[in-house]
Amino acid sequence: MRYGKSVAIVGLLLISIVGSQTISPYFPDSKDYVSISENLYLKGDYSFDGISPSRLRMPIYPIFLVPFFQIPQKSVLILIAVQTVLNIGTMVLLLRIWRLLFREEYPVLLPFVLLGHVFIWINAVFVLTETLFTFLVTSALYFYFRPAREDVSWTLAFSGLFLGLAFLTRSICAGLILYLLIAIPIMHRNSPQVFRRLAVLAAAVAVTVVPWTVRNYVSTGRLTPTAIDSEYNFYLGTLTASDIESGRYEHWMRHENFDQLADSFEYRERAISNIRADVPEYLLRGTKRVADIWSHFPTTRDAALEYKTVGHMLQAGIILLAFLGLVKTESSGKWVLVGPAIGFTFVLFFTGTATTRHLLPAMPFVLILATKGILTVVARLKTVQRPQSGLKGD
Repeated sequence: MRYGKSVAIVGLLLISIVGSQTISPYFPDSKDYVSISENLYLKGDYSFDGISPSRLRMPIYPIFLVPFFQIPQKSVLILIAVQTVLNIGTMVLLLRIWRLLFREEYPVLLPFVLLGHVFIWINAVFVLTETLFTFLVTSALYFYFRPAREDVSWTLAFSGLFLGLAFLTRSICAGLILYLLIAIPIMHRNSPQVFRRLAVLAAAVAVTVVPWTVRNYVSTGRLTPTAIDSEYNFYLGTLTASDIESGRYEHWMRHENFDQLADSFEYRERAISNIRADVPEYLLRGTKRVADIWSHFPTTRDAALEYKTVGHMLQAGIILLAFLGLVKTESSGKWVLVGPAIGFTFVLFFTGTATTRHLLPAMPFVLILATKGILTVVARLKTVQRPQSGLKGD
């Protein structure tokens, strides 16, 4: 429906225009991305301080920022414009995913529901990974859906490439990659090409991730595709409240050259040691963490009680409608839609700094199911009203 798509595009443009005029584009994390990107532009080195090789952040977003250093006068505004185009691309793909999943035109309601979650789209005005990451994840799922209709493996190859790029943008995508790999033999267990599909997706992911892993080993001596902050967040997730309050833990920001020192702290090994010390307590903390971030609507976590209550109710409504939509959707593709929510939640279970911001890239797919839930409720109300109107006419 062109009307709905046009409304969505205008809405996304308005969100970016208003946001760019009222909100600062910089967050604390922005400094890291800009510093690495600037060194890439000036020296060709992936380095935070311009001297030593770094794996402080995942590489795709700093690389994405490099061209904007050639236009310093308007670089931020042009970045916002480009990220707004990515938002539009994400919206168009989401509307197409509806068609692939339900084999019908998307309802007029869908663009409005997607637009209504402004916090997904306002990220276009920030120097942060969210907009690019959401676009890459949506592209990956779009191509992942295609083989259900077209029995060709090239679409899975594209899906794997986008998944790999998404992982190299934010390592939280590891959970989604694992989920989608497991989903192939389940969804296509009767297909003679199940192993081929699995191999194609895994190989495509590896093509993008392995070179960065090799680079990390050659440059920093660590055979890993993840960034330091990923390991550090895993380490934070193993700390108790008393550890944090008392300061009895290694904090990279206490050091001037934290990029190098943080790598020497061996966060992963320390985290595993902490988990082994009290496994039940660790599992309980992870469960509470996941419940906390899923129960809050963005920006209400630290808000006044009345706003937090409204946020809880709004988030609960979205989740309930999405669950209803999941139940009422017959296509097995519905399990792909919940992939980001399940995959990201799995990673956040182990992440000490998990917030509602980390779930935003999963929300468009939750909202597609919520839209299906709304339509189910409306259809049910109509069927209930029809007999009543008939009785009145007798």
